[in-house]
Amino acid sequence: MVMGKEENLCWAFLVLLITILRIDNSFQWINAQLHYDDPVANLSTSWTNYNYDSGFISDEYNNLQPILFRNHFFCGFWCDKSSGACLFAILLASDTNGRLPQLVWSANRDSPVRQSATLGFTQNGDLILKNDDGSFVWSTNTGGKSVSGLNLTEEGNLVLYDKNNEKVWQSFDHPTDSLLLGQKLVLGNKLTASASASNWSRGSFSLAVQRNGLFAYIESDPPQYYFVDDFNLMTTPYIQFENGRFSRFSIPSASAAQLQFLKLGPDGHLNVYEWKGPDYNWMMADLLASYIDDCEYPLVCGKFGICSNRQCFCPDEANRFETRFFRPTNYGTPNQGCTPIIAISCDQSQYHSLMELQNTTYFNYRLLTYNDNFKLDYKTDLEGCKKACLNNCSCRAAQFVHSWDNLEGRGCLLISEVFSLVESRGNFVNASVFLKVQNPAAPTTLASLPKRSRRVTIILGSSLGAFFGVFLMAALGFFLYGRVKEDKELCEIYLNQVPGMAARFSYEDLTTKTNDFSTKLGEGGFGSVFKGTLHNGTQIAVKCLHGLGQVEKSFLS
Repeated sequence: MVMGKEENLCWAFLVLLITILRIDNSFQWINAQLHYDDPVANLSTSWTNYNYDSGFISDEYNNLQPILFRNHFFCGFWCDKSSGACLFAILLASDTNGRLPQLVWSANRDSPVRQSATLGFTQNGDLILKNDDGSFVWSTNTGGKSVSGLNLTEEGNLVLYDKNNEKVWQSFDHPTDSLLLGQKLVLGNKLTASASASNWSRGSFSLAVQRNGLFAYIESDPPQYYFVDDFNLMTTPYIQFENGRFSRFSIPSASAAQLQFLKLGPDGHLNVYEWKGPDYNWMMADLLASYIDDCEYPLVCGKFGICSNRQCFCPDEANRFETRFFRPTNYGTPNQGCTPIIAISCDQSQYHSLMELQNTTYFNYRLLTYNDNFKLDYKTDLEGCKKACLNNCSCRAAQFVHSWDNLEGRGCLLISEVFSLVESRGNFVNASVFLKVQNPAAPTTLASLPKRSRRVTIILGSSLGAFFGVFLMAALGFFLYGRVKEDKELCEIYLNQVPGMAARFSYEDLTTKTNDFSTKLGEGGFGSVFKGTLHNGTQIAVKCLHGLGQVEKSFLS
């Protein structure tokens, strides 16, 4: 049967229509699953972290599977491509297509989930994140609080609201390391940097609002400040990020664009990021560049590292000591700090000493007046400062200030965890740092031991000497016994080697046959000859040899 052109066109159109409907249904299914074009979600909704290969929002290292979307903000599962670790997160992109996304908030930075993890918005109004095995990871703890919906706002704020559109919970109240435009850092809250650019978990640096100002510090015991902006927050207990400005700090060329965010970086720098030309990329500006020198950051040169003119080196290099006590942690990257060659041992404190670093200060010497738990002791002199550190095993270094800004005065600071140091040549401070080091233990001699130890040593040595003496005597006895046994066996071997060897008799048989060696016929080399008679009457001559070794060899030959 031959079809006409009209029928062929009808069939082609039908196939094309079915294909279009299938594609449309697929996209509708994806959108229904992801709510990709919807910034709002209702109760009793859940999402699964499927590994779609559809080319959704991503960068070089990460991939986003969106749940909610509004303008430049995307909310969903942000996953590391190499490890598969995922965050429930909010990202700010450069356009509505999700180009160059920047992570600005996450719920589970310290507990990433895997593929097939679920996010559930329960009928009870709680937003719950569970891992692929069903284990609990994170929640808004809003169950039973009359929550009626979930919304991603135009400002990038994830909000759970009630039937009156009042906020019950919002991500703006739980910042991680970033602030968006209009977001407030309230009293008692803080930003905490990530451990590194590739490690989302909490790192070492924090920025907190307190009653008496804004404080940037490194997490230690106690916390050590590296920046302080002191002012009273009694009237407005918060600081708001607004168009490149945070507190009294601002970047000079901030535009009025929405695409800005503030981030505390893994290195402790407080940066403003802004999407702008002429290259149309994320531009970064250090908000505190005019207030903090690069060498005044706690880990600019790592632990025990010395910073000078943006260069890092170890204490031994700075003072050219004959004995080396420190080595670079990583020889290829000096800013990773230095490591003691011999670790400090409290059990060998007699070998502790102090390495003096003249014209050197601790990274935060200017801020020691702000911390009641980490400040100079003005009552202690230089020798007392050094002695106090040597007598305290937890002390790893002592900072002693002789004078400050041309003012006479002194002060001592004991440091239990040593971060970066600063070479202070040319600055208005006369100070030294004393690093505690562990010297190699001296060889132990008997004279250096106390009397009781010497007595124990002598007794132990005598006992061991007697034991080894008995052991040597026993070994010698076994050796001699073995030699005798070996000689007897050697005799048998030699006799068996004699060609045409006659019958052999035991000593008892010869004694009987010679009548106890009673008739002596004569005497020759190596022994005497005696007369004997065999059982058949044959008379024989028996020679009795004296000594076996060479006699046997001579006889056999």
